[in-house]
Amino acid sequence: MITFYKAINGYAPAYLQHIIHPYFPADTGYNLRHSGQFFQLPLCRTSSYFNSFLPSTIKLWNELPITIKSATSIASFKSKLKSYFYTSEINPSFNYGSRVENIHHCQLRNFSSNLKRHLFDHFIENDPSCPKCGSPSEDNQHFLFDCVAFSQHRQKLFDAIYSITSLPSIDLQILLHGSPEYSYGKNTLLFQAVHAFIKDSQRFKSSNSN
Repeated sequence: MITFYKAINGYAPAYLQHIIHPYFPADTGYNLRHSGQFFQLPLCRTSSYFNSFLPSTIKLWNELPITIKSATSIASFKSKLKSYFYTSEINPSFNYGSRVENIHHCQLRNFSSNLKRHLFDHFIENDPSCPKCGSPSEDNQHFLFDCVAFSQHRQKLFDAIYSITSLPSIDLQILLHGSPEYSYGKNTLLFQAVHAFIKDSQRFKSSNSN
């Protein structure tokens, strides 16, 4: 993120500035109050390229608040970035699980996944509708609770959670954040069920596909 900040503000080598500049969106179709603060994700045909420096950093950059992106110095940007990403109240259960499913879970939690609604909100996609069922908005609620394409996987998820907890109903907060009332062990069991749903759904199997 610091390298990207340097590149777009003239502090990095010219070759970095050159490869980033073409991804300023010329016409996003949105009325952006802060011109140049959002970048269009380049076309990614492979997962390895999608996870490389430029695409992955552009995704992170687009998710940052304007107050951080508009920092007037490198020192100020570093300080704001640190305050934004590091808090004193991090749920230790968030570190649970395999790396791939943990990343997808975290992205859902932060509204920055490859769900079409998240991509739309970050000016990466023009259409927020679900590619699986055509629902007008593929967001967390739709993916985890509503999309008919994942009905069987969802039943397995809910059965697993009801076997773990005595909850009368399951909500989005539980699936994404667990519960502060539960022990670390109980929260990790919850997340294990969610990670299984994410994996079984194959919704994020290829990072550059919808």
